[in-house]
Amino acid sequence: HTGPVVEQQAPAVVAGLGQVHDLADAGFPELGDRVGEERLAAIQPVLQSRTQTLSARAQREGLTDRILTEAAAHVFVAAKEHLGKSLYREQQFAGRALASELVIQLATGEGKTLASLTPLYAHALMNRGMVTQVTTGDFYAARDFQETQGVFRLLGMSSSAVTRNGALFSNPALLTPQLIEG
Repeated sequence: HTGPVVEQQAPAVVAGLGQVHDLADAGFPELGDRVGEERLAAIQPVLQSRTQTLSARAQREGLTDRILTEAAAHVFVAAKEHLGKSLYREQQFAGRALASELVIQLATGEGKTLASLTPLYAHALMNRGMVTQVTTGDFYAARDFQETQGVFRLLGMSSSAVTRNGALFSNPALLTPQLIEG
């Protein structure tokens, strides 16, 4: 797990977690009281537009703490909207730490798939080609792809799962980067 040692080594990551929630909570006044499919339909173009804007900034400025915090907020909102659940603090911290190129450890069942969303998204913002996540087997690649493809679609990115038996593809990329699991 992430633990206090890692948290002491990453004060910017810890500080950014509160900002993620502030950005996520205040970031979508245009949605009003919409719920369900209507809300998803309304939030998708907003998130995609913000992804393009954040990508342009990331390419100019690099993955600064502010950009990583905004990326984490986008992922938090997209995951909550698509999956119907919020990422736990440990998953958010682990994702933000990974995006900052720190090494973390999560035990079985702590949510490595959800923790991986932020670093995959953040590094894809740099628009330097394919971002790759490797997992231990075909079952996990297919499962994780099925769980996360809608999150990436909301954010304006495509994802694929490459297995020994072929590949699974989501919708065509709205941005050049493709997030690959396999």
